[in-house]
Order: sequence, then C-alpha cells, then structure tokens
Amino acid sequence: MTREETLVFITETANGGLPAAGCEVALCYTDLTAESLRSLGATTVVCHLFGTHLDAMTVLRQLATIGYTGRCLVLSPKLPRRDLVLKELQAEVSGIQVELIEVDLDPRFA
Repeated sequence: MTREETLVFITETANGGLPAAGCEVALCYTDLTAESLRSLGATTVVCHLFGTHLDAMTVLRQLATIGYTGRCLVLSPKLPRRDLVLKELQAEVSGIQVELIEVDLDPRFA
C-alpha cells in the first residue's frame, strides 16, 4: 500500500495567499509545529527560497527544531549557481530531504 503525498505550503503570514500549485493547504510559519504538520498529514513541506520576511533557511531550521524528517521543496527563481545554493540549504539540516525547484515566480508572491 502506498501512502499518498500531502504537500503543505509554508506562508509568511496567516493571510499569505493561496498554496503553491499542487499543495493541499497553506500553513502560516508561526503555526509551524510538529503537531500542526502531523494533524495535516504533511509528507512534504514547500516554501520559497526567500520572501519579504521569511526565507527557506528559517523554515528549514524550524523544521529541524521540531524534528521533521520528511521532504522540503524550496521554490526559487532561476539561479546562476543552483548547485551552491542547494548545497548550502542541505548543509543547514540533516535528516530532511531538501530539493530546490526553479520556477517562474510571480513577483507578487516571491
């Protein structure tokens, strides 16, 4: 039996907008706890590489603090040295599978 994937998009604010495409639910960063992820059945967390007040490093550190060991997809614009950015993100946490996904981001939501 295969487990369905549940993607949870981490937003900067409670009214942070719609979840990223393919995500079932948006969760405000201030509500990011082990219990909230468990109650949502999160198998994958999604966040932006950077935003106005929140970046992927902050999200990854919080995920590590709460003991999350799943996958984290980090959405970013096209990067000249994608490999270096991914290496830095992965070095920040162990036990979390970090993937960097380059997408064309609407500047209003980046």
